[in-house]
Amino acid sequence: MPKSIKILNDAFKSGDANLLNRAAHKIKGSVGNLAAIEAYEKAVELEKITGNSVIEKAEKVMHELEYQLDLLKSDLERLISGEKS
Repeated sequence: MPKSIKILNDAFKSGDANLLNRAAHKIKGSVGNLAAIEAYEKAVELEKITGNSVIEKAEKVMHELEYQLDLLKSDLERLISGEKS
């Protein structure tokens, strides 16, 4: 998923709503498979916003999605290491 996050950021910086939409869609599928509900909802929201080629409203949701992905990464690392939350 780090590649998808980089694509999100690059697409936003370049103003490419279509690429941002595709990256959001890909992330949505990945986090959906992990049942990461909050991240999934943010990916859905970002996909909807960028589906109409509107990038101006995407920044806030993109940052919220990145935050949720960071939380997911931390949770997965704890799970793999056997730590208790």
